[in-house]
Amino acid sequence: MRGEQLGEVPPISGAKHESSVTLTGMSFRMKKGERHFPYSEFGSEFIGALHKQLPKPTHRGLNRWTPVCPACGTSLAGAGVQQTRASVNIALRTIPTIRVDVDMPGRTCPACGHAVVLIGDRDIASDVSDALIEAFQREAIKPG
Repeated sequence: MRGEQLGEVPPISGAKHESSVTLTGMSFRMKKGERHFPYSEFGSEFIGALHKQLPKPTHRGLNRWTPVCPACGTSLAGAGVQQTRASVNIALRTIPTIRVDVDMPGRTCPACGHAVVLIGDRDIASDVSDALIEAFQREAIKPG
């Protein structure tokens, strides 16, 4: 970032199908009079960190995987899919932490009440990425 000043936008949101995101504390840098990501690799690092930190089910079984609650190990196979909210804080490099609130399909453990999101589903993961793109576009924050 070589001495460039970072700015911060108010909370921004985007949605796609059943997935929506709100980012609080999103930084940007000015480049040729336009808002850009805080650094060039931000987009790929951010989405990778988000996928890693979202609460998701673990699996057990060798031939046939069964989704289980990461908190207590109870099977989630019978738990219905519903809208689920998750909040995580993403800390990358030297920029301020970004809070991400996600509403998306997920399951709630019938034993302990722990909620997990279905970020492992390709279509849902794609919707989350599209919701992020919409949020960035609404605030005119560009890659690069």
